[in-house]
Order: sequence, then C-alpha cells, then structure tokens
Amino acid sequence: MAAPGTAYNYSNVGYGLVAAIIENRSGKRYEDYLREDIAADLGLHSLGYGSVYDDAHSLRTTNGETIARASWGGHEPGWNLVGNGGLVSTLEDLVRFRAAVAAGDVIDDELLSVVQSPHIHEATAGDADAASFYGYGIVVDDVAGIGRVYWHDGGNDVYSAVLADYVDKGDIIVIAAVDSRAGDASDAMNILAAQLYGLPDE
Repeated sequence: MAAPGTAYNYSNVGYGLVAAIIENRSGKRYEDYLREDIAADLGLHSLGYGSVYDDAHSLRTTNGETIARASWGGHEPGWNLVGNGGLVSTLEDLVRFRAAVAAGDVIDDELLSVVQSPHIHEATAGDADAASFYGYGIVVDDVAGIGRVYWHDGGNDVYSAVLADYVDKGDIIVIAAVDSRAGDASDAMNILAAQLYGLPDE
C-alpha cells in the first residue's frame, strides 16, 4: 500500500468504478451514456459494445474466434470489462475521438490540462526503467527525438491495442492486433515509430 499520490498501479477495477459512478449519476447504462452523451455529439457511430458490434468486422484470433467469443465470452460484456476494456470501434473513430479530446471538444481545456499532466512516475509500479508518467487515464511520455506522447494500451493475451498521440509530430496512431509469437500492438507501435521518426526500435 502507498499513500495516495505517491505510487502508480494500474487498476481495471478503478475504471469499472468510474463507469458505475457514471451510470449512477446519469441514470443510463454506461454504453448508452457513452454513445448518447459523448460519441453522438462528436459524430462517432462505431464506439460502444453490443450496440455497435458487427461480427463480420471483428478482429479474429488465429483460430477464427471473434471479439464476442474470445474477449466477451460469447455474451454482452459484464462488469469485468465495462469501463475498463472490451470496447469496440473503428480505428478511424478512435483517432477522431482522441483528436476531439485534444481539441477540448470532450472536456474543457482546464480539465484537459489536469488529465494530461504527468502526475505519478510509472517507475513506482516496479519498472525501474520506466521514463513515463501516468496522468488521469493516459500515459504522459517525453521521448527523446520524438517529444511529448500521450498514449494508452490494453489487451487480454488474445488481442491488444495502442492509441498514441505524438503531439510534437502531429500524428495520432492507433494499432489493434491479434497477439502472436511475433508480438503485439505495442511491439508494432515501437517498430512503426522507429520507421516514422528514425529511432532505434525497442
């Protein structure tokens, strides 16, 4: 245990609690609030869970399972995922969502500044080599040769995804992948950044 504000540990449960608070305060299911009160105003039509899911457009595992089967367990996502994972979207809508956040169209500039401030060094989670910090819901990383990067990743040992906003380069990149022995979405992002910005890949 650590005093609040002194150490970083990622928590899926914490994000689930935020989703539960949103449901309690709004009187809507989390997915409905996300789609009706945020995505609709931004013109994003693919962001959600079951209401936007299309098996025909799903990533598939190496043995052909869809997101609904391999990630959700063959039914609507439960509270093990709501608020912290399992969300589906097109890559285009994820890029548009991040651009809208960065432009102050989702939260105002004052709150955005708080969210994107480097609050807690990620090395406090046990990775002594971590150079990045955690903001509120996003990683804040100052990378030599690239500049400021806001990013987040996620996965479940079957699928993985990374969204990275390379602020000083003017690029927002989203990668979604089916994990394999060759690597995952984070590995692909490292390779892509190395190719785009001339840095050695990790």
